[in-house]
Amino acid sequence: VPRFIVEGRREQIHFIPTIKERAVLQEIIRQHALNASANEWAARDDNEVLVGEATRWSGGALGVGNRIFSYRTRTNRALLWLPSAIFIICILMPLLAGNRSISDNIIMIVLVGAGALWGWWRFYQARVEVGEIAITHRCALGERTMAWSAVREYSLVGGDVMQFIELKSDTQRLRFWYGIADSEELKSEIMRRAINSTTREWNEL
Repeated sequence: VPRFIVEGRREQIHFIPTIKERAVLQEIIRQHALNASANEWAARDDNEVLVGEATRWSGGALGVGNRIFSYRTRTNRALLWLPSAIFIICILMPLLAGNRSISDNIIMIVLVGAGALWGWWRFYQARVEVGEIAITHRCALGERTMAWSAVREYSLVGGDVMQFIELKSDTQRLRFWYGIADSEELKSEIMRRAINSTTREWNEL
């Protein structure tokens, strides 16, 4: 059922579009929610994200702890089935043909298999964690953290499927894929918290 959600630190308030004078209520909420991460109502596709609301917070409950942004979306999962299927085909085809060995395709099998494994690892383990003091990116090189006060610039880089969100400080850079779940909310959080950044809005690619 379509619904509007107002999220607090520890609670949610829901109301449906058919409520009387819904537009007036929306405008009242927008004007008075001064601490909200965004100043406009935004659509959120809960069916796209494969984790529950409690899993999106480090404390295990809505509004408790740091906000967690994962890569567990239906779109990302569907994309990962392609290299996985190619990997299986590379193994099965020589066996079904009967006149070739798996070793003939070993390079292809290793490359595709490594790519699929890396993708599934990103899907289940990689994430961005937004806290009051800093933002943390769990990536292939481990956890990298940047204090909000140190952020000097943020932007979108790359294009199409290779588009990334990038944050820069005087000494380091954080970059994570734009295909992350709830990417628009993450962008709003970055804008709100990176108070020392020379960037005040997102560039349009």
